[in-house]
Amino acid sequence: MDRLRPRNRAVFSGFTNAEIEKMEKLLREPKGGSLGREFYQKLAGSFNRSSGRAGKPIVKWTEIESWFQTRLQDSPQVPNSELMVPKCLECKEEGETSCMPLGS
Repeated sequence: MDRLRPRNRAVFSGFTNAEIEKMEKLLREPKGGSLGREFYQKLAGSFNRSSGRAGKPIVKWTEIESWFQTRLQDSPQVPNSELMVPKCLECKEEGETSCMPLGS
């Protein structure tokens, strides 16, 4: 039986430091738009056109998607309900001073 001929395509060796920094910055930004297929495709196109990627294998949008999914799973998320804890139990207006703080 004949062996398969080797592929001439280079194996993906990872993201550049600049690409990782950009993805981390995008990860920290508020999620105004969704991180969907179109977002990953545009980002991959941007990376592949950059001068820092010259001579390196192209980045596929699925590799970028995988990077974001891994980062989102690894970082603990605080639910929105925990972010909006009232300062006191009986305050109905922000300017009220006669309320009792939580934990007292």
